Amino acid sequence: MMDGILDWLKGLFGDTAQEAVDTLQGTAEEQGQQYAEEAQGYAEQAQDAAGGVGEQAQDAAGGVTEQAQDAAAGVGEQAQEYTDQAQSAGETVQDVAQDPTAAAEDAFRNGPEGER
Repeated sequence: MMDGILDWLKGLFGDTAQEAVDTLQGTAEEQGQQYAEEAQGYAEQAQDAAGGVGEQAQDAAGGVTEQAQDAAAGVGEQAQEYTDQAQSAGETVQDVAQDPTAAAEDAFRNGPEGER
């Protein structure tokens, strides 16, 4: 249909119409190229933004992993302290069971607060 209109214009105005058509087609091609370049720029910006979001997500995940490792290490240290305390208490109970008299004498000498 557009070709029919263009042919009709050519018939009315001759070479002038052809020049106008050529100018319009050239302008349309230039605009199409400009739009394509702008679209490419937007696509690159979107890709850069997506890369930045991905990097931020990786950084956040790394931070969470480090915090979890630190927490696990802290729990492990605390568990070791409890184990040591339980072992010490067990040794005390074993000492009392083996020689209750000596344990009572030690307790009397050291008082309620422990060794002096």
